[in-house]
Amino acid sequence: MRLQNRALTATINFEPWPHLAQLLDDFESNRLIIIGKARQIGVTWLIAGYSLWKAKFFQNAKVLIFSQTEEDAQGVISKVSFIDDHLPDWMHETRDPDAAGKVGFPATASEIKAFPSTMKAGRGTDATIVVTDEAEYHEYVER
Repeated sequence: MRLQNRALTATINFEPWPHLAQLLDDFESNRLIIIGKARQIGVTWLIAGYSLWKAKFFQNAKVLIFSQTEEDAQGVISKVSFIDDHLPDWMHETRDPDAAGKVGFPATASEIKAFPSTMKAGRGTDATIVVTDEAEYHEYVER
């Protein structure tokens, strides 16, 4: 998996640091995970990659990503798209045309959608995975 390192202005290989490898195991074995974390430790990139994996390789997966603002939510979708764009050629497949806040995969009928944290965001829908990024700062996180 390739990702952006803005500090180095470079595209780099993902490094499975021990805390990220453990977190990946936790994703597969726990239904609810709360992560208290520092910044710049790779968790958002891991979540973007995991979400992409679910959407590309599992039928009918729906990943909902909530973040503080629409711009923050779009940032997570940008990470998903970046990872997808930098996969090996044999992993490329048709992706729905870029739409604000959404990445979709027709072959699996799966999608990843991002929302700002508002009172009605995500209501009336189901999901395979729900990610609430920086939940501490979401006014409506409990709803």
